[in-house]
Amino acid sequence: MAKRKTKKQTKKIEVKTQPTDFVKKQRRQLIWIFAIIVLIFVVVIGGYYFIKSLSRFSYVGVTWEKLDYQGIDLYHSRFPVVFDGKLQNNYNLYLRTDPRENNVSVDAIYAFYPNIVIANDENSGNCYNAGMANLVGAQFLGAIGFNVSGAYSNKSLANATGMQFANCSSAYGQTVLLIKKSENNASIGQSNDNPNCYILEVGECENLKVMEKLIISVVGKSTGHPI
Repeated sequence: MAKRKTKKQTKKIEVKTQPTDFVKKQRRQLIWIFAIIVLIFVVVIGGYYFIKSLSRFSYVGVTWEKLDYQGIDLYHSRFPVVFDGKLQNNYNLYLRTDPRENNVSVDAIYAFYPNIVIANDENSGNCYNAGMANLVGAQFLGAIGFNVSGAYSNKSLANATGMQFANCSSAYGQTVLLIKKSENNASIGQSNDNPNCYILEVGECENLKVMEKLIISVVGKSTGHPI
């Protein structure tokens, strides 16, 4: 018995193509979406760096950055400390007052001995920020290579507290920073009788502001940007 031949049936598959206009439209949409994503990225990154740049500025030869520390404005700078041509460390300085707006007047030529004494009179030592001012000044001067100690310019008070006594008459072979409370405006000056004695008048307890101005002016002198 002969086998019956079966005819194979083939199924025709039709491939539908999208109209050219539709494809072009889709491509344009993708380009726009990509462009918008890139634009958002540029705006976000650019905005971040723009805002950050507003908090940075240059003053007395170093760069400063304004920081917000728990609601307190701080002004930070970092600069190298060099002795004998060698880098000793990088010092981080934090100030409470914007260095550009610190209006304490300075009329002094700095030439410090290796030993510096910070001496408060009986009134300035009682100011609410006296301890902080002395600490900030001692830390800074110590970091740049000076030996710093504390004292009172009132002999009776020095004896009663066990502190050393120092005033302009004792500023020989050492530098004395004499801090005085007075009715005058806050200022930094130099004794006419003894150039080794610098007089820091803090007015009505502007101890920290005056000490910060001393620091700023020392930095300016060292960077070639005196104030």
